[in-house]
Order: sequence, then C-alpha cells, then structure tokens
Amino acid sequence: MINNTSSILSKHLEKFESSMVEIGKQFQCVIPNSICKLDITIAQFHVLKNIMNLKTAKMSDLSRAMGVTLGNMTAMIDRLIRENLVIRHQDAEDRRIVNISLSSKGKNFMKKAVKHRNQMLGNLLKLIPEKDIIILIRILEDLVENKHKKEGK
Repeated sequence: MINNTSSILSKHLEKFESSMVEIGKQFQCVIPNSICKLDITIAQFHVLKNIMNLKTAKMSDLSRAMGVTLGNMTAMIDRLIRENLVIRHQDAEDRRIVNISLSSKGKNFMKKAVKHRNQMLGNLLKLIPEKDIIILIRILEDLVENKHKKEGK
C-alpha cells in the first residue's frame, strides 16, 4: 500500500508544484505599484496585515506569526519604518517589550491594499464553483493543520 501511495504522490507532484508556482505568481501581484507607490514584498504585506488586525503587535509575536527570527523581523520592521508605514514604541509597563503599530500612512495603505487584494482574490475565486472553493479551503486548512501537527505546534 505504501508503494502505491508513493506512486500516486509522485504522479501528481509535478502538477501540484507547477500549480502552486502559478498561484504564487498570482499572490505576488497582491499590491501593484499603481496602488501603493511602494516596493512592498508579500511578507511585508502579511506583517502589516498582522499589525492591522492586532492594532498593536509585539515584535516577538510578529516574528513567531511569520515564522522568522527576531533579527529578521527587526530588519523587516526597520524597512517598514523607513517607508513610514509602522511606528515602533516601547511598552509603558515593560521597556524590554517593543510594540509595533501602523502609522496613519500605513493605515491608509492597508485600506487600499486590502481592498485591492480582496477584489483580485474574488476575481480569481469567482472562476470556480462555490462547492469547489469550499473543498479547496478545506484541503488547504488540512495541509496547514497537518504541517503544524508534524511540527508539534
């Protein structure tokens, strides 16, 4: 049975990988330069989205949520500060804690970017029947959940 499963997987692996690459290309176009006038990566967009959802986020929470080291997160936040999209401030109770929030420019940017992203993703999803969208989401959630179980999260 294991050999049969391996054979089935290898048969579909290349098609799965090429489909994921194509989907990845679509997601790279989440925020066109015409909207943001900034050079924002998809990772930076997700950091900004996390901050937007939390209102104020700790550096440690952001690095954990993004799956990067604190040093990498610091570099990313430094870049977003240079773009005037976020503000870094120390916690009033504990100076060791560094909090990040969106600046007014960051809030305006995210409002436009999220609207555009929702339109783009909506246009992509409306090409397939709703029942297939539900199946796709369930499969993606299963992949994430199984990955977390495997990593012990």
